[in-house]
Amino acid sequence: MLFARTCLALLAAGLLPGCGLVHFGRREKMPATGGDAALVAAYANLSTEHKILRQELLLARREGDALRLALERAGGGAPALESAARLAEAQRDLTELRSRLARLEAERASKPPEAPRATAAAPADPQPLREENARLRADLERARSENSALAEKLQKAETRHAEARLEIDSLNVDLLAQKQARSRAEQATEALRAQLDTVLARGSSSPALTLSAARESTATSTAILHYPSSPRTGSGAGPTPPAEPRPRTHVVQPGDTLEKIATRYYGSPERWQAIERANQAQLANGLRVGLELTLP
Repeated sequence: MLFARTCLALLAAGLLPGCGLVHFGRREKMPATGGDAALVAAYANLSTEHKILRQELLLARREGDALRLALERAGGGAPALESAARLAEAQRDLTELRSRLARLEAERASKPPEAPRATAAAPADPQPLREENARLRADLERARSENSALAEKLQKAETRHAEARLEIDSLNVDLLAQKQARSRAEQATEALRAQLDTVLARGSSSPALTLSAARESTATSTAILHYPSSPRTGSGAGPTPPAEPRPRTHVVQPGDTLEKIATRYYGSPERWQAIERANQAQLANGLRVGLELTLP
């Protein structure tokens, strides 16, 4: 009986695998399975995307702040140099970040992460990181949309500012023309007052000069002042002819041409050549707004 039991024990020891010894100590690590490697790769991608999204969101907000500052400065005039510099700096940083992102994506595609070493850093469930990245993407898209709207508003403000400057320049030209016309009117008034004083002085020294004669002489002097005419001939005892009047002039306005000026003063655009011959020196550099032309 004892012999039979001993034989069965030896037979079982020969058939069963293993050395039959109990081993103690650290258990050797098993290599990562395919599922662990995929998890590590996914977590690495999510972590990289999370860093990039945070940086892009930060720069997009900086760009938005610069756009708001430029728009605020544009409300009171031209955008300040400080706000324009801040906007350019934010856009430059954003361009550099996107370039680094492209390089990082290329490096990650050429060198996949090592699964055994990164397994310990990867969480069991990367879903919270996915949700955080989704939130960052939504914030980034919202910031980009706001920046686009701000950039459009800034462009419109700069366009309005340029149009206002053009209008101010046009008003300055009109104001200069009005000042010149006022100066000529004042000179004509002074000449008329001098002629009137002369007529009155002659009337007080000659009793034969009546009031009607004085009025006629004043009217004749006024006509001579405004319209050039040939001097009278004859040896009559009339008043001394006044000095030769100044020729008519025209200040060039926006949209004027020589044909329009000739039509306005002579009723025919064909007289533009006469105006050109009379103003060859003034028209050497072309017909400019504010230029005073002599009308023959």
